[in-house]
Amino acid sequence: MDLVGADDVDGDGVPMTATTLCLLCDEQALFDLPVCPDCGVTSPPAADTLVFVKPDPVHADRIRIAKELEGLLLGRMHVEQRHLVAAGHQALIRVPGNTAGRVLSYLAGQGIPAVGRDTRRVWASVPPSFYALVSGVVVLGMAAGLTAGPLFLFTTPLFAGLMLVAVQLRLRQPAIGPGRQAPAHRNVVRSLTSLPAGTARDLLAQLVKAAQALEKGLHGSEVDQIVQLACRAAEDLSGLELGLLHTAGQPGAVRAERRCNALAGQLQRAIRALHQLRAETIGLDPTPAILAEVIEEFEAEADAYLEAKRELAGVLAL
Repeated sequence: MDLVGADDVDGDGVPMTATTLCLLCDEQALFDLPVCPDCGVTSPPAADTLVFVKPDPVHADRIRIAKELEGLLLGRMHVEQRHLVAAGHQALIRVPGNTAGRVLSYLAGQGIPAVGRDTRRVWASVPPSFYALVSGVVVLGMAAGLTAGPLFLFTTPLFAGLMLVAVQLRLRQPAIGPGRQAPAHRNVVRSLTSLPAGTARDLLAQLVKAAQALEKGLHGSEVDQIVQLACRAAEDLSGLELGLLHTAGQPGAVRAERRCNALAGQLQRAIRALHQLRAETIGLDPTPAILAEVIEEFEAEADAYLEAKRELAGVLAL
């Protein structure tokens, strides 16, 4: 993954915050995530965790955090939103649970305390000024009910309740949201955000980029199938690599090591086939056959992976 160094500067000589580039679109990502919000990392249902800033209960700390956010987000957020987020009233971003820890650690490293909350059980912190507004509405409504008509006595509490529900829904909407439709399938986003940094994730990212570079509709069904099979192969490769870290040098791990090399080579061959297809260097007639071969190899390797995984599990149990 490409990095923008912390000491790099923009055209005006202003230091830029260290960031990563999205593995799908090469645009600026955030919080050391492999996929940027625009490409779907903040989209439900995979993203089940809301990240809230958790400042110390002092005004000065909120001002400091707002300034940190300004430098970190590089114009992604309006000033009013930034102050709401800095005070912990509005969610900052919505991410998958398995990447929330990475986001929280990154924010902590920038001096921004934060907490992840499940979207199904979260209750946003409403600003005190809004409670004052709702209280004023209730008082005026009740006064109108006593003087003008009893209908206000029944409708005022309902209206106040609706105001509270509406502000909750608003504050639970993350300040950083997806700006456009995800350019890749949801399964691709899930795989890229769940895979640790390494060979498997890098190869999958290269393959997805090669697939996206193809003209829309050009052998679309075969290409889509290759991308989905590549996601599974990358996850299998990552799992085997993790297991081999604990069994290095043991005789029973030889088959797993061979399967790792085979899966990595298979992903590389698929990438080359997609690049060839885009460059139109293989001609129209052989193209479907080559794509079919790639798909057949992926499906065959799935069975070999299961056998290698069982052997690796046996070695770990010794």
